[in-house]
Amino acid sequence: MLVRRSPSGQLTSVAVPNPFNTGAPLGVSRLEAGPDGNIWVVYVGDPDAVLRVGPDGRISVIRLPDGWITSGLARGADGAMWVPAEAQSGTGPTRTAFFKIDSSDGTVHEFQAPSDRHVTAPTLGGDGNMWYFDFAPWAVSYVTPDGQYGPLFPDVATPYGLTLGPDGNLWAPPPTPTPPTSSLVRITTAGIKTEFRLPLTEGYTISTPMTLGLDRALWAIPSVSGPEVLPVILRIDVP
Repeated sequence: MLVRRSPSGQLTSVAVPNPFNTGAPLGVSRLEAGPDGNIWVVYVGDPDAVLRVGPDGRISVIRLPDGWITSGLARGADGAMWVPAEAQSGTGPTRTAFFKIDSSDGTVHEFQAPSDRHVTAPTLGGDGNMWYFDFAPWAVSYVTPDGQYGPLFPDVATPYGLTLGPDGNLWAPPPTPTPPTSSLVRITTAGIKTEFRLPLTEGYTISTPMTLGLDRALWAIPSVSGPEVLPVILRIDVP
């Protein structure tokens, strides 16, 4: 179920039925506002799909090719919705790809990723490309609006979500050290990483996606460890 909150605070629920009447619906994840005034949602089920939900609650279904499991959703600089996904071909290797969905007519374009890639956690970069996280080498990379994949920049970030900063760079927690530290990395569109230690009390680490505020600061909810550590919300000024 989705819930819409009006500016006056009124709540309206939108039921999400199984669009294919096959298997069990597992739910929805990752909402994204589209340039068409609709809300786009990843449907997790059998098979996965993308839903376009209008302001009146009407739902349109954009079906992905069979066998693909989605892992995110982001709006591109071109107004299209970008969906990373993977598929297992029998006993063969896992295939990964980005699906680019035209928000005006729902046309789906498939961009197969190189065989050594695992695309997830998409984020629009300041260069207009769609950046993503790759699990294997703790790397980031990007795909251009026409489907060309860039190089991998290894050992720069964790899978907890890239965030576009007000400076046009990407920000993320670094690969988790032992013990964990309170720091962020700035990743330029050339793949150059700079790490910044945060002056936080021991027990706080950033391990969830951040949000860029209208005040041009990054906002985060850090993880806490220890019974005496209280939950907080962080406002991080970008240097």
